[in-house]
Formats: sequence, C-alpha cells, structure tokens
Amino acid sequence: MKHKKNFPEKYFCRLADDLEKKQIPLCLMGHFHQEAEVRGICVLPAWEAEDGEVGVYDSAAERYYLAPWRSLFAKKG
Repeated sequence: MKHKKNFPEKYFCRLADDLEKKQIPLCLMGHFHQEAEVRGICVLPAWEAEDGEVGVYDSAAERYYLAPWRSLFAKKG
C-alpha cells in the first residue's frame, strides 16, 4: 500500500474489520502526514512542524488524544 497524497481510508476500513474480528480494540499507526481515526485505528500525524501534534495514549484512562509535541517536555525555568 503506497499512498503519498491522500489518506487511504478504504484500506483502513478493511483493517478495522479485521481488527474487530480479532477483538483488537486499538491500533496506533504513524505517520501519514495527516491525523485520522477509523474505528479504533488512530493514525498519528506528522510532527516535524514547529507546532506539530503527536498522538498520546494514556493507558490509565485508556484514552488516545492529540497534543502539541512540545507540551510533552518540561519547560526550562
């Protein structure tokens, strides 16, 4: 599967079907230059930009969310 410009949603829908059959609730993938979420598949966005975001999985809360990558580091004081 090689796609450079558009997110290949139909392929991810097929993958989501397979993951549901195997009872796999979450799949994190990175990166595809654009963030996407398809039925439990979370595609992490590119983060090279100054204000780029990354995907974060909080295992205690069982929650996935996006956050600016710089916010993950302690600020120098």
